Amino acid sequence: MYLSTFITLLLIIISCYIFLCVYFIKIKSKIGILITILIGLSITLLLLTNKIDEHNLTEQDVVNDLQLVDISIKDNFKIIDNTVRGMPERFQNTEIQISNNDRNNIIDKIKHSNNFKLYRNNDDVKIDSFNTYNNSLDIIFNFKYPEFYSREVYLLIDKIPTRILVYVDSSNILKYSRYEK
Repeated sequence: MYLSTFITLLLIIISCYIFLCVYFIKIKSKIGILITILIGLSITLLLLTNKIDEHNLTEQDVVNDLQLVDISIKDNFKIIDNTVRGMPERFQNTEIQISNNDRNNIIDKIKHSNNFKLYRNNDDVKIDSFNTYNNSLDIIFNFKYPEFYSREVYLLIDKIPTRILVYVDSSNILKYSRYEK
């Protein structure tokens, strides 16, 4: 629903922009041409927001996101990949390379949490997660699926419902996803 509204609004803005460009070029108005250039730059910036976010992720941003799920990285780490997509909903997927020590500490923290659950297959997840986890704000969920350990939290960040998921497997790659609705 939000996406179709956004696309419709974007098409209307682009149509108006094209009309203004043609009109102001036709009447040779310097102020009008300047206004259409500024509008064009604004639209371009709006369309490139996700690409800008992908390249501007800092180590401090990663640390702040991980603190929201009560995970701290003590050793140095490297951002391997960061992708951002979606408008107005925002989906961010990030991969970082962490030390073996940090990986073990994260897994221990997940395994020794009060609400840790072990899932053997998709059926276990379907039965439990949809009943337990939906609409639970500020509660950190911890579980092990056969291939990975995970920690999830649902929060309101700047009045935006946000879900953050952290995955750790046998490699030293930590993956986390941040979904803003």
